[in-house]
Amino acid sequence: MNRKKADKNDLGGKEITAVVFFILFMVFAGMIPDKLHLYDCMTGKQGLENIILAVIIKTVYGIVIAVLFLAVHIEGVLITMKNMKTDKKNITITIIVTGIFALAVFFGVFGMLNRSRFREQLYIRDKSELFGDISLMTECIKDLENDSYTEYMVNDYYFDRSKWISASGRGGSSYHYEYTLCGRYDGEKLFTAQIGKQEFERYKNELPVGFDVLVTVYDNSGFIRSIESTVDFDRTGSYEHLFELTVEDGKIIRSEKQGNMEIRNLTWCGFESGQHYDMKNSLFGINAEELTVYPYNTVQFDEICLYAVADGQYRRVSNIIYTDEIHK
Repeated sequence: MNRKKADKNDLGGKEITAVVFFILFMVFAGMIPDKLHLYDCMTGKQGLENIILAVIIKTVYGIVIAVLFLAVHIEGVLITMKNMKTDKKNITITIIVTGIFALAVFFGVFGMLNRSRFREQLYIRDKSELFGDISLMTECIKDLENDSYTEYMVNDYYFDRSKWISASGRGGSSYHYEYTLCGRYDGEKLFTAQIGKQEFERYKNELPVGFDVLVTVYDNSGFIRSIESTVDFDRTGSYEHLFELTVEDGKIIRSEKQGNMEIRNLTWCGFESGQHYDMKNSLFGINAEELTVYPYNTVQFDEICLYAVADGQYRRVSNIIYTDEIHK
């Protein structure tokens, strides 16, 4: 009697251990790609490797959870059937119905827990949502092996951020953001690709606007392979390099507009020393759209530069000429 009780107690301990392991697996396994920061980088070779690993982890996670749910369901059905007194015909029908329902449970649980984190790219590439990650992963593997890509010359970008459901269940839904970059040249759309969170923040500040940048995009997966700028300044520098001011024979001369950024209200502005950072500090404003030369021979201000409306607000769009440079 004591031995049987011990055996029962041992069995109960195993069951408890299995339940605890199952709960811990559900909590932590799905978080692995985030903890490894696999969604932060989606460009270049490192990005492809991150995407492949993330898809493998999430797919295995979804399958394991779905199989466990399926096993519990089947075990419950078998126990019920064992206790039922019915003929073979009804048992066969029950098995068929149960099998169909079991498959529905499997795919339902798998789809619910294995929500893709690449839905923006799946939409761009026109892939199915449930198993689209698998085909996307195979395309990333091809890109790693073949390094096949297309080159685009880009001078403008559009960044976007979308909110998606990460997982849903009886406890509610969790959400995540996905990010995309659209490359254009003179207004013509060339490509759109999903990028990582860190890349989204970095590219928004680092990529110049209106100046040529060479972008290569993988042919199979459609992710970005590389971005190489033809200039050595960032987004802020793009505004400040649209015009170049020089001094010739004591006169301030502006260049023609460089880059392809749209601007309005080009204006000569004069400032006291150190005040050029804000147009509101300007001591005067002279329309410069038709004037390539500062209209006065005498400069009574410490600093002169050009301002214009660019990207919806007044910004400095040239270098600064200081009085000392004029009177050398």
